Amino acid sequence: ARGNSGVILSQFFKGFADVLHSKEVCSGADLVQGFSRASEAAYTSVGRPVEGTMLTVIHDFAQAAQEKWADGVDNAPLELWEAEVTTLI
Repeated sequence: ARGNSGVILSQFFKGFADVLHSKEVCSGADLVQGFSRASEAAYTSVGRPVEGTMLTVIHDFAQAAQEKWADGVDNAPLELWEAEVTTLI
């Protein structure tokens, strides 16, 4: 995946947008689904995914969102987003 960051990032946004394109309001579940689809799209955008690249960060971000959603706490989109960003920092 090295050298493919532009393709990976564009597919991340496409996957995310595919989930949210028809939504008037983004729920916490929509946000989690968006991150999951974005991660899948990013991985499938390259022939040989390499761990330790932005793919790993995207995957870990999506997984953390799923775990945060599953614990039933802070399920509003803003709280999920803030928890995710805090996790990465």
